[in-house]
Amino acid sequence: MGTELKRRIDLNQFIDWVEERPQTRMVNIEINNCARSKDLSVWVYDYELRTGQIVESVEEIDLLARKGEFLEQEIENARRLGVDI
Repeated sequence: MGTELKRRIDLNQFIDWVEERPQTRMVNIEINNCARSKDLSVWVYDYELRTGQIVESVEEIDLLARKGEFLEQEIENARRLGVDI
């Protein structure tokens, strides 16, 4: 079958993660098979949090932390623009 993918990922863990909150969670898996390399990326997203993250395992998912980082960046951007917060 050719070159192995760079990562082996158990997809069942992501199915279980989505099933915990199926109305708000989704997982998108992308496999790139370019001439130079093969790669697999897993994008997890929560519609309620409006936040996503690329991960290799469910243990890496921390969407609340990602949301916090995004909000901090938004506040910093607003301050740079002179908005009082």
